[in-house]
Amino acid sequence: MCIAARAWLHMLPDQERARLLFGRFFAAIIALMWAALVPWLRAHPPELNSAGRVIAAAHMLAMMPVYCHLSALMAAHRLTCLASSLLAIAVLPAWSELGRPAETLIMGGGLILGEAIGYLLEWQERVDYLRRLQANRRGRRWRKK
Repeated sequence: MCIAARAWLHMLPDQERARLLFGRFFAAIIALMWAALVPWLRAHPPELNSAGRVIAAAHMLAMMPVYCHLSALMAAHRLTCLASSLLAIAVLPAWSELGRPAETLIMGGGLILGEAIGYLLEWQERVDYLRRLQANRRGRRWRKK
């Protein structure tokens, strides 16, 4: 759904407004997802699962900040998604044999790791863009190293 919305907004003539609309849409979807999931899980506590599922969930959560960086979300929207996810993770009931503090730390660590990876990827894209600009100004063809 998010990819379809981003593709539709890509066609708008004002791309800054498109980024703003998509950021608001994405942040609202993340907040609504957690707002629906957390009360339901607190009312219906799940059976305890293995520790591997917590690690798999942390990997899945780590992809969200990377996607936010690569889809050029504004910092305010990225941080809203990150904050709502961290807050929701903090209040989730225990759902694995690891228990509350360990689950929260692992899943929160996955989000923070995803933010760091997304930042590095975005930074590399910017550096490559600046190198291309410098090469074009000097009349040379840019080659990726």
